[in-house]
Amino acid sequence: IEDKKNTFLRLYNHLEGNAQLGNKKEMFYNMKSYYESINKNPFDVLPLTFHIKEGNKDEEYAKFKAAYDELKQRGESMWIIKPGENSNRGKGISLTKSLSEVEKILAESCKDTSHTHIIQKYIEHPLLFLSLIHIC
Repeated sequence: IEDKKNTFLRLYNHLEGNAQLGNKKEMFYNMKSYYESINKNPFDVLPLTFHIKEGNKDEEYAKFKAAYDELKQRGESMWIIKPGENSNRGKGISLTKSLSEVEKILAESCKDTSHTHIIQKYIEHPLLFLSLIHIC
């Protein structure tokens, strides 16, 4: 981008050496660690989150499935699935209410064992403005 003085500005969406902030998995672990260090339940502040490393064989997946079943009974079944690594600009992010869709996403990506997923409880009825999500 060129400014009024004809000098060029560089814009970055990631800061070098700050993967701990820009990576969804690392951000989750940092926030979880922080709240646990001050003796607070991280999920009082963060959305219910599961880091799935080994698809539906993972013990975190079993915890997710139990939470999914419990919340579905209460009519809450919206989940967001994010790649744990190498993602930006919304690539690879999915919203679903279907357990079979979650399993399909995990099965497709588990072919490459170096990739993990973050599954989070999503807002059931987000505030929309002009059909876009609006976060206050």
